[in-house]
Amino acid sequence: MERSAFTKKLGKKIAKIRTEKGISQSELARMCLKDRQSLHRVELGQRTPSSFYIYELANALDVSVGSFYEF
Repeated sequence: MERSAFTKKLGKKIAKIRTEKGISQSELARMCLKDRQSLHRVELGQRTPSSFYIYELANALDVSVGSFYEF
């Protein structure tokens, strides 16, 4: 799998988990002390998040880091 395809799948998975929990992008971004635009780019697959960013998202969403990689 190419990097761009992986990043898009990761972003879609993050967005799916977020919406299933009923959390807006703005709310999740605030929970992680990030700006909404940054999270938006991650969810679109336009930005590859750092491992720490992934960790922060997982904590805010109360899921394991591994759940983001279950494509």
